[in-house]
Amino acid sequence: MGRAIAMMRSEGVRRLPVVSRDKRLGGSVSIGDLSRKTKPNTTGKAMAAIAETGRWLGIGLAGLVNILNPLRGVPGGLFSQIHPLVADAVEANLDRFALAAPRQLVSVVPSTLGVDAPLLGAAELAFEPLLADPAAWLGPRESLVQLKSA
Repeated sequence: MGRAIAMMRSEGVRRLPVVSRDKRLGGSVSIGDLSRKTKPNTTGKAMAAIAETGRWLGIGLAGLVNILNPLRGVPGGLFSQIHPLVADAVEANLDRFALAAPRQLVSVVPSTLGVDAPLLGAAELAFEPLLADPAAWLGPRESLVQLKSA
């Protein structure tokens, strides 16, 4: 575990692939997984890193609130998984760095799409032509070839 933590730190990543001795992908391990299986002093360091992430997420969201004035901030991907751990830090930094009027209007909620949010967004982008004009895709097969090449 110490080697995995050191590798995450040196590479600046939060997740590593797990490969078996016969070079087969067996899954992945995250910093959260490691924090639950390590000694308390290491867990404290992991929690400090998560708190720091929440702080910077709040600062970044405050900048977006100041510029875009949204009604809702929805952090996705891995941020949605750590939301319960960082919610207080995010809110505190929004209060500190966002302008008062837009801050009163915005709420921060975790994405329900989880770590697959970018993949789902890419899939929707691929289906955009179909969603934009479904009738065009219901015509004869020859017209589909013309639509693709256009």
